[in-house]
Amino acid sequence: MIGSSVRINRPQLSAQSMLKIRNPFVFKLSEESLNCDNYINGVKLCLSCDNSFWVMSFWAVTIDELHFCLAIDWQSMRQQLIDGLFLENCSIFRSEPELYHERNEEVIHSVKPPLDFNGESLGDNPRTRYPLVVIIVSFN
Repeated sequence: MIGSSVRINRPQLSAQSMLKIRNPFVFKLSEESLNCDNYINGVKLCLSCDNSFWVMSFWAVTIDELHFCLAIDWQSMRQQLIDGLFLENCSIFRSEPELYHERNEEVIHSVKPPLDFNGESLGDNPRTRYPLVVIIVSFN
């Protein structure tokens, strides 16, 4: 039997500098909302940001369309949000944007569903819609 060997040549990887990115937002559901078994009366969010910020909510958003909309470049998305065109045809209800000027302070933001919102609004199983999408945009 003749011996053999395998040699793997791997290319030398060059060092890359890392870019530090910090999320300016804190977003969490309030304890009251976490302990609720349904959201017919709405959801309370605890929010804070380093800058002034806008909050928008969308109910019963088509999952596929949301993912498609999230793939566009940030400047186009921001402009669509400002113009009220983001998710225009993929949700059954959209709230008016609310502007908060509190910097680094926790604010409680209440999100109420539309009056006619129910489980049927989400489609058949498997669900084709997310119940609620909340988008927060830094004002600066």
